[in-house]
Amino acid sequence: WEDLELAAIEAGAQDVVEEDNMLLIYTAPESLSHIERDLSSFRPFETTTELVASSKVNLSQSELEHLDKVLEAIDAQADVQEIFTNST
Repeated sequence: WEDLELAAIEAGAQDVVEEDNMLLIYTAPESLSHIERDLSSFRPFETTTELVASSKVNLSQSELEHLDKVLEAIDAQADVQEIFTNST
């Protein structure tokens, strides 16, 4: 992992985290193609785009229950594909 981690940092990664036998590389969306190109020699190599909250919000139990109801209602809409939240 060390070689890949160093290459990712040199390519402009904002953060590199080892998790579940994978190396997760975090970068700004506009840097993704640059990092993909620079790390293309590492195989297997897969990229996905995911929104990551820059800050988290702690909610009380009652707030979490209310949020769950709101998210369920949103998810029930046919055109909703994914839901993101920054609550913990």
